Amino acid sequence: MIYDLIDNIGQYRGLHPNLDLAIDVIAQKEYATKEPGKYAVSGTDVFYFIQENQLANGGHRFEYHRKYADLHFLLSGEEIISYGYDNGDELESFKEADDIGFVTASRQLDLPINQRYFAFFQPGETHLPNQDAGVGNQVKKCVFKILIDD
Repeated sequence: MIYDLIDNIGQYRGLHPNLDLAIDVIAQKEYATKEPGKYAVSGTDVFYFIQENQLANGGHRFEYHRKYADLHFLLSGEEIISYGYDNGDELESFKEADDIGFVTASRQLDLPINQRYFAFFQPGETHLPNQDAGVGNQVKKCVFKILIDD
């Protein structure tokens, strides 16, 4: 997991070629004027979603992925995204086609996400996005899906 200022995203160049493609899009701010939807960067290797989400309070349904990393940051609003560890019960069988599974986590680290901060989760790292940060219950966000393990 990486949690940092979006202005520092270029410092992570070189960790993976697909992450570099996402960093290029972020640096050019191509996402800033997009309507909600899915946008391809490099086929199924790198793509992103612009979402307008209602935030929830709490939750125990942590998601994880096996092939794709997630990079989350906001265009407006603020949310909490939690990094889960000491994973527990599997809540739903892993769906290969969607690259997503859900588990519980007995411990978590809460990360505020807004226009200044991003969170990057590697495959296998559990996280719980879209939690209310107490400053409004709607956000506009960008989520990059970055193929790490093919």
